[in-house]
Amino acid sequence: MTYIMKLMKKRIGNQRGVTLIELLAVIVILGVISAIAAPIVFNEIDDANVASGEATTEIVLEAAERYLIVTKPSLTWTSNKATIAISAISGAGFLKDSSVTVNGTVFTNVEVTRDGTSLRIISMVLIA
Repeated sequence: MTYIMKLMKKRIGNQRGVTLIELLAVIVILGVISAIAAPIVFNEIDDANVASGEATTEIVLEAAERYLIVTKPSLTWTSNKATIAISAISGAGFLKDSSVTVNGTVFTNVEVTRDGTSLRIISMVLIA
């Protein structure tokens, strides 16, 4: 055997594996890292859900606005408010689905508020 081979055999023969202390140290380090990282990940998920809900709401309200402008539906106004079914907006081709889910809540209507007797729309909100 060559000298290098003897050294390698001697070195490998002396190794016994990982001690319990080393294993516990690794587990503690991983625990600390996960304790720091988990809240950050959960906050990012919550922020993404909020952004998704806002984007979905904006899409639906813009579709409702286009529906009002293009089809000029006959609406029943009560206290300057009217309700449009999302299925009507979808049926006219302005949305893909007949209901919308935002953050776990299913919405089926859009409430439109106008300015007095004019047709100027002040606001639109999703209602369940």
